[in-house]
Amino acid sequence: MEMGVPFAVLKSFDALPDVGHDIDLLVGRNLRDVRSMILKRFNCSAVTLTFCDRQAGKFSTFVQGFHSDLELYTRFSQLGEEYVP
Repeated sequence: MEMGVPFAVLKSFDALPDVGHDIDLLVGRNLRDVRSMILKRFNCSAVTLTFCDRQAGKFSTFVQGFHSDLELYTRFSQLGEEYVP
């Protein structure tokens, strides 16, 4: 699906072999626009976030008919995770 805004897919491998179940998208400054578009287009609602998630600028939702949650980020913000160069 064409979103009309730039984004990158994020995936951390801190719990291999489990690669998680969610879809993380880095949308930068476009968070508000992408959030509105997803809520309207997929008829879903936002998930209540933890304090840390709110501080990281995260948005999360479950899209009907899809088994994974969709998370949007304004910046790299996986707090406490290790990065492999």
